[in-house]
Amino acid sequence: MPWPPAFAGAGPEGKSPQGLAPLMVRHLGRPWDLAIVFGELSVVAHVLAKQTWEGFKAALKDDAAHGMSDVAYLRAWDFRYWHTVGLWSAWISILCSVAWLIA
Repeated sequence: MPWPPAFAGAGPEGKSPQGLAPLMVRHLGRPWDLAIVFGELSVVAHVLAKQTWEGFKAALKDDAAHGMSDVAYLRAWDFRYWHTVGLWSAWISILCSVAWLIA
């Protein structure tokens, strides 16, 4: 088995080198931290997407009365942007969670 092992434990002779074990333990939680951050980003992005969707529906009603189409297009773009950010951050969160479970 090549050194360093995947866990903070004993080295080749059953001893851990000074300073290496705390470094390895500190980095084992990093995928979990990333999963939490991307999960929170996903929730925020989906909330913003819902708000922009509501604004888009209101703009469609308002545009029908006033004949302006640019506002609806911009709001549709906002919704697509935040929805895409929410989906990607959710997938990254899931991948980080799986990486944390494997590590």
